[in-house]
Amino acid sequence: MSYNKTVTNSELDEIKELATDNNRILRKLLGYQRRQFFWFILRWVVVIGLTLGVFYYLEPYLKPLVETYRSLLLL
Repeated sequence: MSYNKTVTNSELDEIKELATDNNRILRKLLGYQRRQFFWFILRWVVVIGLTLGVFYYLEPYLKPLVETYRSLLLL
């Protein structure tokens, strides 16, 4: 069984239009994924930076509490 069909110019134009539309949609998706990845990384940089910043700011206040806790454990 053989399949032999000729493709007309209108069908080729339709295929080209679909491929162009598909390419446009895929490029939009790629741009969206890149932006999402950028915001994901930025969000974690901010979270880690704020955590370290808060620890750095509160360290002088926490140090005496930690020393008191350690001295109570040694009793």
